[in-house]
Amino acid sequence: RMQKMNNSSGFIDKIRKDLIFTNVPGETWEELLRSVAARLYAAGVVNEGYADALVKREISYPTGLPIGKFNLALPHTYPQYICEYAVVIAVPSHPVAFRSMEDADETVVVSLLVCPLLEKMDENIKLLPSLMKFFANEQTIAELAAAGSAEAVYERLVQG
Repeated sequence: RMQKMNNSSGFIDKIRKDLIFTNVPGETWEELLRSVAARLYAAGVVNEGYADALVKREISYPTGLPIGKFNLALPHTYPQYICEYAVVIAVPSHPVAFRSMEDADETVVVSLLVCPLLEKMDENIKLLPSLMKFFANEQTIAELAAAGSAEAVYERLVQG
């Protein structure tokens, strides 16, 4: 299977079409994370401790990334809660406020979640540059947020 390679594709080959969720409900960042976690648990890729661990970590280390009018968050937690390694993409049913990674006193209105489920914490760090490069364009986030289906989100991602 040929992967289209470009500089930002470090994470693309970790994306699974069955782990792209659109129209995810949640009025707050915590509700949204719990909605995503429930889907991941149902899919068997995380264990039952994942939701609480994800929320706790988001409280200690907020992951909202301010980019522009359209922003993303990179919620993640420790590997002991993860059963299968992947990068999960979730589009909230409407934008939700997260605390900013750069300044926890600021909030960022988020239209897209990229949730790394990785083997080691430092892999999250290694993945960050390729994620940042890919998503640093708010047009990309806007297009993904508007894509409407997992299939459409996936197609847009592999285009680069």
